[in-house]
Amino acid sequence: MLKVGNEKALVDSSELTLDVPPVIYKSRAYIPARFIAESLGKKVVWDSESRMVLIKDLEDYNYVKEVFKRAQGTMKALNKVKVYRNIESEESTAKNSISTRININS
Repeated sequence: MLKVGNEKALVDSSELTLDVPPVIYKSRAYIPARFIAESLGKKVVWDSESRMVLIKDLEDYNYVKEVFKRAQGTMKALNKVKVYRNIESEESTAKNSISTRININS
């Protein structure tokens, strides 16, 4: 049982404390996703860097957690890539030609 504005919920005669209470917004009731998912036996995985939430079966939890960990490591590595560039330019007024050479190293 849930009550709007109350952080306590009753599930199978057990009282649980919600992260946030249910609310009414524009004539609709909003219930915390974590409460619903966990009540259905699911595990909630939140990744603050990507601001993503995944709701999975308990047995899939460790796999999803590892995927997030790898993704974060990959993103950190991508953010550390350095690019060096060397631009040389030559102009010749007698022939009206321009020569440009660009070297890019990462």
